[in-house]
Amino acid sequence: AAANCGVAQSAISHHISRLEEELETELFLRKPRGKEPTAAGLLLSEHTRRVLDALERAKSEVRRDQTEVAGEVAISMPFTVIKLIGVPLMTAIAERYPKLRLLLEEAFSGTAFDLLRDRRVNLTVAFNPPADNRIVREALLEEEMFCVGRADVFGKSQTPISLAEMAELPVILLKSGALVRGLTDRTSLLRKIDEAAHIRLASVAATIGALENGLGCTLAPRSLVDEQLRNGKLVARKISDEGMTRTLYLGYLDSDPPTREREVTRDLIREITATVVAKGQWPAASAMLSGD
Repeated sequence: AAANCGVAQSAISHHISRLEEELETELFLRKPRGKEPTAAGLLLSEHTRRVLDALERAKSEVRRDQTEVAGEVAISMPFTVIKLIGVPLMTAIAERYPKLRLLLEEAFSGTAFDLLRDRRVNLTVAFNPPADNRIVREALLEEEMFCVGRADVFGKSQTPISLAEMAELPVILLKSGALVRGLTDRTSLLRKIDEAAHIRLASVAATIGALENGLGCTLAPRSLVDEQLRNGKLVARKISDEGMTRTLYLGYLDSDPPTREREVTRDLIREITATVVAKGQWPAASAMLSGD
């Protein structure tokens, strides 16, 4: 053993003795013609091999992690976000990290952070999520909210409309809800908006269809109905009440160990969001990109 390790025999004997003292058990049976490991010695040897194997695997993975991104990353996003940055994100991953498998799941902001807490996704992008000290949140952008519908529902006037005035109109709300609650804390006004909502939907496509058919108006960002605003099917009026904006956050669990796959995907989301906003492709939005 000493020859294999390139050290003096006395050094090996000394280390074995110290180890036996520390563990308070004999690791070898001393015999006239050498030593034989005890059951405790064999057990220690087995554990030691596992530790050394794990260390070698860790070294290998860290080295690979610096040169190659491979594996899977799962992300949840609302419909609007997927529409604006989903394709650029998929394109960037395919070009830069071809061995990274992407799972992109559409989810309302109200449920997106539940998917993260349940570890069904690695990253989530959502609007106005509730505070949770288990989740690291990074603000990506802020966008203005509008009263959206057909001109014959709330008139052709371009003057801002208040939430109180909007509550007097037929209102359509997404069932995922908490949208209005993320914008204002005035209980009486929330009650009026809720009472005015004669249609509640759990589908973005159905909501847009209801708006196009004049069934009511809703509180929404321009990005949700940008195509319908450009072709004149719908119109948008500013909200006169203060604080009519919502914030988009990127979130991940603080307790999850960081992985290269999560890091590069997070950086791509930041980069693409900032680019889309800078190019004016995200209507009525301003980039934030700050930690929370």
